Amino acid sequence: MLDTFSVSSSLGYTGVYGPVKNEVQGIGRPIYSDAESRGYGEKLTGIISTSGRGVVGNLFPHELCHAWSNYLFNTYDQNNEETGGHWGLTHMPSGGGHLGGFQYIRTVETNSGGIAGKTKYQTSVSENLNPDGSFRDPSFGGISTNGGWNRQYSDIELYSMGLKSAQELRDADFRIDIYTGISSSEDEVKDAYFYATGKTSYTIDDIIRIHGPRVPDVSSSPKTFRVLTILFTTDAEKDNRNLISSMAWVQGPPVNSFYDYNFRYVTHDLASVDFSGLRNSLKPQYKHLLEEK
Repeated sequence: MLDTFSVSSSLGYTGVYGPVKNEVQGIGRPIYSDAESRGYGEKLTGIISTSGRGVVGNLFPHELCHAWSNYLFNTYDQNNEETGGHWGLTHMPSGGGHLGGFQYIRTVETNSGGIAGKTKYQTSVSENLNPDGSFRDPSFGGISTNGGWNRQYSDIELYSMGLKSAQELRDADFRIDIYTGISSSEDEVKDAYFYATGKTSYTIDDIIRIHGPRVPDVSSSPKTFRVLTILFTTDAEKDNRNLISSMAWVQGPPVNSFYDYNFRYVTHDLASVDFSGLRNSLKPQYKHLLEEK
């Protein structure tokens, strides 16, 4: 495919999710559809645009997750700016999400700088500590992407996608902590320190109280997501072959190959994607590529 960085630079993004409709209740999004006004078919939920390694890398499951997450809460980065559909500086004790967030946090100082209610924190994606009590591997976990997307979906992402039930989250003592009034200093942010003046904790029952239950729930929500893929390229023969092998890998059995996690692995093998039917979708001049050994 085209070079990731040059394409990202020219487009202004590496990946983006464009919503077309939402038919799911209880995830913080209104029910709506722009399909007819935009000339799309009724089955289309959204459009993902990526560059470079977008299909084979973890960018695809990241953007797909935006069809359902995060629309539950406003979340904030180290500069107290809204993170727009990501988790930002959000604590998820059961594991940081694919769209950001962190698993471990420690309180460094309360009433920091003599300001009542201002607390200094340090975060990490690992619980390992130095002798002085600081984290050995300090990290925000990714404001909008968790460690380069190399995380499986979190419990709340799986719930929003219709892949886990509210009861499963109750059984796991699910909790999410949203920090507000955030600030940071330039010399401390590299070691994942930040300050906050507020924190609100939510259980799955709090989320249901605010947004209502997810409808459809896990018993009737889709578990396979059909994907139509369109490739823009300057080298059709080479890139069609690469795309076909990449899609086979993404939709195949769960695989964790260090940086790249395929879809069934990211979803804990609770869902799959279906790229099939490509043979009938290709333009006639490219069909011979599928016959090559």
